[in-house]
Amino acid sequence: MPLPREFAPGPLKVRKIKLVLGGRCELCGMEYSLETLEIHAIQGNQPLPRDRADLEREILVLCGTCHRDLHEACLGVADQKEILRYRPKDLRREIRRILGYTPRPYVPPESNISEIYEEATRVNTHIFGV
Repeated sequence: MPLPREFAPGPLKVRKIKLVLGGRCELCGMEYSLETLEIHAIQGNQPLPRDRADLEREILVLCGTCHRDLHEACLGVADQKEILRYRPKDLRREIRRILGYTPRPYVPPESNISEIYEEATRVNTHIFGV
């Protein structure tokens, strides 16, 4: 299943991703020419959400044989994502850099720090008798 056009990386980015992976299929591990490697989208039957920023988690680089076999085997999304677990972290980071991934800023939950502190000291006083 191809990626929606708005998410599909351009040919230069695809080439860089294939180079980062050393020209190897992520399923069989064999080395191939960059032209024969293909990008596989892990989507299942659902389209990617519009705000999907981390495309690295949605693609595999496969040789033509493994790509065809993966589709013929009807491998589920969870099993396809399992293949991603074997992608080294440094390669994940580099692919994210190539794709222009920027993590969403962390927004801490609303909380009243003084109230939490008072509750924590009240509990500890009761437990330790201080």
